[in-house]
Amino acid sequence: MKKLFKVKLAILAMIIACVFVMGSCEFGDDGGGDTGLWAPNNGVSVRVSNQTQTDLVAFKGSISKENLLGGVRAGQTNHALQYASALGQNPAQFRMVLITEAAYKNGLNANTPIFTQMFIFWNGNVGDNSKIYEISDRLGGENTVQLWNTSNYDIELRVGGVAGPTLGYAVSGMTMTPLRVGDGEYMIYPVFQRVNTVRKVVESVVPRMTSGPFQGQAFGWDVNLGPNSRTISLNMAMALAQMASRTAGAASIIFNNASGNGARIYNGVFPLIIPGTETQTVNAGAQQEFIFDMPTSSTGTFANSRTVSNLYAQVLGNPVYVEDLQGGRTFSLENDKMYTVDITGDMGTGFTAIININAAQPLVMPDVTVSEMGQ
Repeated sequence: MKKLFKVKLAILAMIIACVFVMGSCEFGDDGGGDTGLWAPNNGVSVRVSNQTQTDLVAFKGSISKENLLGGVRAGQTNHALQYASALGQNPAQFRMVLITEAAYKNGLNANTPIFTQMFIFWNGNVGDNSKIYEISDRLGGENTVQLWNTSNYDIELRVGGVAGPTLGYAVSGMTMTPLRVGDGEYMIYPVFQRVNTVRKVVESVVPRMTSGPFQGQAFGWDVNLGPNSRTISLNMAMALAQMASRTAGAASIIFNNASGNGARIYNGVFPLIIPGTETQTVNAGAQQEFIFDMPTSSTGTFANSRTVSNLYAQVLGNPVYVEDLQGGRTFSLENDKMYTVDITGDMGTGFTAIININAAQPLVMPDVTVSEMGQ
């Protein structure tokens, strides 16, 4: 009887252990026991550190089943979101919208409340995706930060510095975006996100004070939230006023082929490819614009100009060098300027390619925000 009692106790202990293990798999733990939505992706994916005390579910761009990226538990760090297939294989940039687990379980609809939003650079299968996106532990509380952003910039708010954890994201043109945050003192810094349509990149622009004793320092707000102050409003127009005029960081050259033959354009040994194609030839009677990026410094600022030499059009294998009005083959292109090279001649008389450096026109960069890209 005594031996039978011990056997029963052993079986009971095993059952309890199994229940404990199953429970940890269902509810998740930091030991890697999560499955499904909460499981980490074993391949390449967006990596998130959730510093809040709330389990969160992430979506690409908007809240819908097809945009689901996965879940990240409260306190998890360097967590690779499970459903990387929604990210695609090509480089992209998009808003990542996060909601609470409770909101996720209630079903997805137009009224699903957003916990916070972040701005994501995704380098696809061709670049580095090791960046970890941090969600501030200040999120989720009784206080409200109201973000007023009627500007044409998407703006990300970061805590403690311009490289700090993300507090939230204010989409361009939104009258007011609310963020729920906990008690405490905050240093909040806005970082503008904008598509450079000329260079085909997304820029992160830090507004800095343009005058006064804090000239050159990043613009921000120092705030205190708690029982005596539950709501505070931040107007992004104040930050926008401190941002210097935005430049394209590039110049362009329009090759106007007024000759009797097609021409291929080269910058030294590098062929210039017509955007959206794999071809070079600018047909007789046609025009084609090519972009020349300005060098950038370690702080992301653009140079005012760049020197170009050995630029030529190739006709039937013969180089026709681009020359200025003085016959020089080395010239300076200014930032935010558009130039024209006129290619003239024929097989009987020969060809010329002339650029009038002093007749540059302004290079116009259309305003496009990340949210307008539909991602």
